[in-house]
Amino acid sequence: MVTNEDFEKIFYPALDGIRGAAEGLEEARADHEAVKMFLADALATESTDPALSDRVSELRELVLAHASEEEEELFPLAVALGDDALVRLGREMLARKDERAGQLASRVTAA
Repeated sequence: MVTNEDFEKIFYPALDGIRGAAEGLEEARADHEAVKMFLADALATESTDPALSDRVSELRELVLAHASEEEEELFPLAVALGDDALVRLGREMLARKDERAGQLASRVTAA
C-alpha cells in the first residue's frame, strides 16, 4: 500500500514546482494532517465506546474524499513532469512499499 508518508515525501515535493499545483498541494497536505488527527482520535477511543463507529466513518469519508481529490486534481498535473519522471516517482513509491512489506515480514517472523 502507498501511504500518506509516501505522498508527502515523494509525490507532493515532485509537484511543488508545477504551475497550478500550489492550491491543490496545500489542501492535500492539510487533508493529511486532518487524517492523522482523526486517526489518533479513533485510536484513542475505547473499542466499547459507541462514538468509535462514528469516528471511523468520518475518517473513512475523509480519506475517500481526499483520494478522489488527488485523482481529479493532482494526478492530471503530474503529467507535466513527463514520462521519465513519473516512472521514477512510481518506482520510488513502490520501493518504499516493498521496504515496508519487508520490515513487516521481519517483525512477523521475529514474533
